[in-house]
Parts: sequence; structure tokens; C-alpha cells
Amino acid sequence: MMSEPLLDHVPRFLNRTWTAIVSIALLSAIGTANAQAPGFEDLLAGKLSPKSTAKARFTATLIPSTAKPGDEVTLAVTANLPPKSYIYATTGDFEMRTRITTTATEGLEPIDADFQPNRAPEEKLDPILKLTLAKFHGDVTWTKRFRLDPTTSTEKVRVALELE
Repeated sequence: MMSEPLLDHVPRFLNRTWTAIVSIALLSAIGTANAQAPGFEDLLAGKLSPKSTAKARFTATLIPSTAKPGDEVTLAVTANLPPKSYIYATTGDFEMRTRITTTATEGLEPIDADFQPNRAPEEKLDPILKLTLAKFHGDVTWTKRFRLDPTTSTEKVRVALELE
């Protein structure tokens, strides 16, 4: 990991943490955030673009909705990105990588250790940072499997997560 702060010109995909609470009763949470700092196009393209008001849209869904105690469920976190926007992958040593953390769970036992993307990110060497950056353009969904606690009613199942 880098120990020094990043250069000022590097756009952040989010300027705040997005938090969602998901339950069986409430199957999805939706949030929006700037996909990157206004006035910047993807650094991989290397040029400035006009300011855009387009927002990224994030959803978190626990599926299937018909799950019963003891069943396996999947928590899916989806980023719907505007054109020419990106989100960093959750992998690598880059300090600005995306982090998805389950901060609290009720009635769920994790099966998977980490969230996995539905496709491989684009990896390119950034000539300014001299680092290989992994990014997603367009939509991407990360998933993590859980098992519903056999002793907890589905109405009491809760997941809190942070996407930063």
C-alpha cells in the first residue's frame, strides 16, 4: 500500500461512504453518489471532460426473497455507472480501491469470505501513479453468500454494509 497521500488530481469515485441496510422484508436499498469528481474523465483516457451531473446508482439486494431459515441467500451489491465513469475494483494494493464491508448481520452466517464481482475488472498501468489500477466501467455486481440462521425468523434478518 502507498504510505503517501495520492496526488490531488486523482478523482475519487465517492466522496463519502454509502451505507445500506438490507433485510428479507426490505429486499433492496438504493443510493446514489458521484461516480467520480466532476470535470474528470477516466484517467486511463487521460483527458478532461465537461462537468456532468450524472450519478452512479447503487443497490443492495438479498436474494431469493422466498428463502427460509437454513437456506442459502446471496447479498448482491450493484453499481450502475453513468457513461465514462468507473469504479475501482475491490482487489489490489491501491488505497483508493473499493471496499465493501458487512458491518453488522442478524440471522445470517457468512459462507463466502469476500464479495466477488460478476466479471473481471479492466487493468491498466496508470502512467502518473505508476501503479496498475483495476477498474470497472459500466455496471458491476458483487455478491457474497450467506446462510440464514435456522433458529431466526426471516423477519428479523438484517445486514448493514458499507461501500467506500
